[in-house]
Amino acid sequence: MGKIDKYIENIYKDFDKGDEEVKTLKEEMKAHLYDKVEELKSQGHSEEESIKIALESFGEENKVSNELENIINKQNKLFKVLRIVAVVLFIIACGLKCGSVYYEHITSDERKSIMANTPDGIMDFDIMEKIKNKDSLSDGDKEQIVNALDKFNNNSHNALYYIRIERKGKVFLEYNKEVSKDAVINEGSGQRGDGEKGWCIFHKETDFGEAMNHHALDSLWDRMQDSNNPENRLNKYSLVVFIAFWTIMAVYFLQKNILRKVPSKLYMIFLIIETCIVFTALTFEDHKDFMMLFIIAFTVANMIYERISKIKVA
Repeated sequence: MGKIDKYIENIYKDFDKGDEEVKTLKEEMKAHLYDKVEELKSQGHSEEESIKIALESFGEENKVSNELENIINKQNKLFKVLRIVAVVLFIIACGLKCGSVYYEHITSDERKSIMANTPDGIMDFDIMEKIKNKDSLSDGDKEQIVNALDKFNNNSHNALYYIRIERKGKVFLEYNKEVSKDAVINEGSGQRGDGEKGWCIFHKETDFGEAMNHHALDSLWDRMQDSNNPENRLNKYSLVVFIAFWTIMAVYFLQKNILRKVPSKLYMIFLIIETCIVFTALTFEDHKDFMMLFIIAFTVANMIYERISKIKVA
């Protein structure tokens, strides 16, 4: 049916032959005309008459070409808008996330200041930070630790009254202050360790020291749960924008798949599964950052698939 092939080639002569949508529309038009010819032949028309009637029913070449050009331009414009909106949303989401991380870095100093004047803070910042990269303690190191403990205990009624610092079974420093029995009714005690070098700090606090730790931790928790916290707000906004970004990209990938010569049902199922995973990740309060990673990974995977599909079509 050379006339049909020539008719189609004339319609698409000014179109980009490498464009995936153009190739798809050409194949669909050819299949439709072939089917129409076969239908007319089954009604008693000759092949020549069937081809003539089928082409006349489709319209003049120039008119059809103009209509198709409008359709393809609209499709390409839609895809272009979707891509631009998606890119803008992605940039905004990344900016908000970076802002959240920045505020998290800033507030880490504030958190440190909250814990600084507690038994836990003294052990973490004044002792463990100083010894964690060392193999042993010099007399100067011991003096600094003792001075820090004395300064803290003088202002807290010996809240951290006992410290023993060991490494691999060897005691490097033992510090002890006398306290009344009434001060240690509950006698908080425990140990802190550093796995890399093997340091271990055995400690005992008075009831007042335990109360100091609990009060500071409660303040930190309230700070972390505060919805007006800039870090939390920026993180929440970034999640919303990332979801909007994925929604746009899912629509984009879905439309691209529908316009293929042979739409992939498996790909559509995969796209639905990806979207379900993204929205399911929202339900995990402590792991929402994984949702962002899922979105980025799924977007990259779909773009690679699109690229491979174009190569196969070409």
